Amino acid sequence: METKPTARWVLLFRNIFFCCIISKDKMNSIKRRSNIKKVKVVVNLAIFFFMFVFFVGEASAATRTKTVEFFIGQNQTSGTGVAANTYWSPTAVTIDLPDAITSANLIKSAWIDFTFQSAATTAPGVVTIGLTPSGQSESIFTSASYLSSGENYSIRIKPNFTSAVAGRFVAAGSYSFSFRAKVAGVATKMASAKMFITYDYDDQATTQLNTVKYMIGQSAGNVAVGATGTTFTSPNLAIAENSPVVVSAWSEIRGQVPATSTTDSTFAINYDSDAASNYYLDNVGGTDSQAIYILHPKNSITLNASHTLKIATTAGYQMNLVSAEQVITYKFNYTNSTSLTNTREILLGSDGNKASAVSLDVTNTINIPEDSHIFKNIYLRGTAHSASSGTDQLAAQLGSSTPIPTKSFVYTASTEETNNFWILSDDVANLSSMVKGDNQISSTFVGTMTSRASQLILTYSYAKSSISFSGAAIFWAEQQVAYGLTGTPSVNVAVSGSTVVGSWDSYVWANSINGVTQDKAANISTDPTVAKIYNWNSTGEYQWILFFHKNDANEIISNGSYAINLGSTGSNVMAAVVGTSFTYTTMAGSLTVNIVDAGGANVLNPSVSFSSKTFDWVSQQSIGTFGVSSQKIRINNTTASPTWTLAIAAAAGNTALWTSGGNTYDFNGTSVTGRLQINASAGTITPQSGCVTTGLTKGGATYFSQGTQDSITILSASASAQTGCYWDLTGITMTQDIPAIQKSGNYALNLVVTAI
Repeated sequence: METKPTARWVLLFRNIFFCCIISKDKMNSIKRRSNIKKVKVVVNLAIFFFMFVFFVGEASAATRTKTVEFFIGQNQTSGTGVAANTYWSPTAVTIDLPDAITSANLIKSAWIDFTFQSAATTAPGVVTIGLTPSGQSESIFTSASYLSSGENYSIRIKPNFTSAVAGRFVAAGSYSFSFRAKVAGVATKMASAKMFITYDYDDQATTQLNTVKYMIGQSAGNVAVGATGTTFTSPNLAIAENSPVVVSAWSEIRGQVPATSTTDSTFAINYDSDAASNYYLDNVGGTDSQAIYILHPKNSITLNASHTLKIATTAGYQMNLVSAEQVITYKFNYTNSTSLTNTREILLGSDGNKASAVSLDVTNTINIPEDSHIFKNIYLRGTAHSASSGTDQLAAQLGSSTPIPTKSFVYTASTEETNNFWILSDDVANLSSMVKGDNQISSTFVGTMTSRASQLILTYSYAKSSISFSGAAIFWAEQQVAYGLTGTPSVNVAVSGSTVVGSWDSYVWANSINGVTQDKAANISTDPTVAKIYNWNSTGEYQWILFFHKNDANEIISNGSYAINLGSTGSNVMAAVVGTSFTYTTMAGSLTVNIVDAGGANVLNPSVSFSSKTFDWVSQQSIGTFGVSSQKIRINNTTASPTWTLAIAAAAGNTALWTSGGNTYDFNGTSVTGRLQINASAGTITPQSGCVTTGLTKGGATYFSQGTQDSITILSASASAQTGCYWDLTGITMTQDIPAIQKSGNYALNLVVTAI
C-alpha cells in the first residue's frame, strides 16, 4: 500500500508587534487629566513570519490499478461447426498475476469477451458460458435467447466474471481457469474468447505483468481468394524491460467477407515460417457481409524482433479491410529494469451520424508525462458501419490543422447484412515527434459511414525513474440478458494510487445485437441526463453493432459509482465496459503549507496587520485577518493519504510570552492577562481547479489557554478528502486581548503553523 511520508511544513510567525510609545511623564499626565476622553498614544499590532520545514521518511511501495488481457481460445472447427447445445471447451489457461497485492478485494473487474458466428440462418437461442477457476465451482452466465432475421451473423457477449476471478485471487499467484460455451438452436463457427482482468498491484513487486499492442498491418484494397493472400511485416516488437517472458500472445485479425453465395470461407494464417492454421467462416446466409474476427495465438513469439503474418483465403470469397494487431502479455523483472513499456489506447472522438459523408475531424491534447520516452509504434484505429462500398481514410498529425490523408482503404459491401468494420492506419505524419508534456494533435476519419470512432494507439518505452506515468483501467458495466432493456446501469470506478488532478479521460465501449429489421439508434453516455445518439443502418437484417462513446464533458474524473445510459430506439441486447486513463505520480508526495500571492507565488515577507488601538486603562481587543487575497494560506497534499490537520501554536511552547525588551504579557492567559483567539469558521476555502472541498472542516473560534489549548486547529481533512490537490484558505480572524495599562513597547510572539 502507499503510505504518506511523515512530513511537516511549519510557518513561524515572527515579531508580532504591539507598538506603544509613551513616556512615564506622559502617563502620569494622563492619569491626572481624567477629563481627556481621547488619548493620542497608539498601539499597532503586526505579525511577521517566516517558514521552515521538517521532512522525515520515504515513500514505500504503492498500490496501483491496471488492466491486462489473456487469450482464452479460438475455435477451428470446420464443416458444420460446433453442434447446437454442444460445449466448445478450449484448453484451460493459466492466469498469472505475479504483482497482485494481498487483499480479498484486489480484483476490481473481470470479464470474458466472447464472439461466435451462427452457422445457420435460424435463431441462435440462449448462450451458456461457464468459467471454472482451479479448485472452485463453475460460474455460469446465461444470455438472452437470440433471434434471427433469416441470415447467419456474429454475436458478441461480455459476461461478468469478477466474482469468479476474485474468489481465486486474494494475493499474487498463478491459477488455471477452464472456459466453455454452448449455443442453443444452431451450430457455431469462429468462436473466440479472451479475458480482461483489472486488478490492484504492487508497483515495487520484483516480477510484474504488462500488456502491450502493436499494429502488424492493414490491407489497402481487396484480397483475392487464393494461397497468396496478404503478408504483413510487423514493427520490431520491442519490450524495454529486463527478462521479459511471454505469458499470452496473439494477433487479432479483422476484416470483411462480402459473400456472393453460400460457399464457406477458409482462412490460412501463419507467423513467419510456421505451418498455417485454418479457421472457418460460414456463409450459409448467402449475400451477406460477414465479419472476420480471429484470435491467432503464439506464446512462443520472439520479442524484440520483427515478424511476418500471412493471411490468405483459400476457399470462399475475397476479403477487404483486413487488419492485424499484435497483443502481448508478459512478465518481467521490474527490479532490474531501467526502462518500462506502455501501450495507451486513446479515444480521439466519435459521432453518431447516419450514412454521412461528413468527416470526423477532432483536435485533442495528448499529454506524455514520462521521461526519456521513445516511441515504438504509433497507429490509428477506426471503426464504423457502412451499407455501401466506398474508400475511407484515417490520418493524424501534430498541430491544430486537419491533416490531409496520404493512404486510402477500400471497403466493399455486400447487398444484404453488414457489420462494423475496422481500419488500422499508420498515416500519422509527425506524431513520433511528440514531446514530454502536452501535445496538440488533429485527426480526420474520411468516408461515407455511420457512427464512426477513431482511436490513437501509442506504444513507447520510458525511464523507470519517471516521477509520473500514464495508467489505464477498464471496468465492466453491463451485459443485458433480454431484448429491449433500457436503463442506467452503474459502473464502479476504483483506481488505487495517487493520480494527477485533471489527467483523467474516459470512454464507453458498447456493443449490441439488434432484434428488429429496421434502422435504429443507440443511446450511450455516462451522464443519464444527456442522450448521445449513435445511429445504425439495418439493411433489413439483424446485426451486431459496435459503438465508442467519448466522455467529452469529463463525466468521470475520479473514483466513484457512475450511472451510464445504455439503451436504444429498437429492440437490442447491449453490453458495455468503461475505459479510464489517467496519470500516476510515483513521488512519495508531500504535505506542505505556504503563504502565496494571487498568482500562486510564495510571499517572501508575509504579514498580518491588526487594527490600531490607543492606550487604555482597561483591557481591549485588536483584530487582524490571517489570509487575504494577496497572502493566501495554501495547503498542498500530494501524498496518498487524504487525512491531515493544519494547526497553529507558539514556537516556544506554552510558556511563550509577548515580549518587548523586559516587558511581557500572555497570549494564552485570560482576558485580563492577555490571550489570542484564532477563528477560522468564517474563512473561505478555495480548492484547486478540478478539486472540491469535500471532507474539509474549518476550526471554530478558540483561545489559546496554557496547558489546555496549546495548539489550535485551523483546518482538517477527513478520509473523504481528495489527494493530489491544494486548497487556499483566507479570512481567518485573529483577536488579541490586550491587558489594561500595558507598558509601551514593540511586542513580539513567534507562532508556527503545522500541517501533519
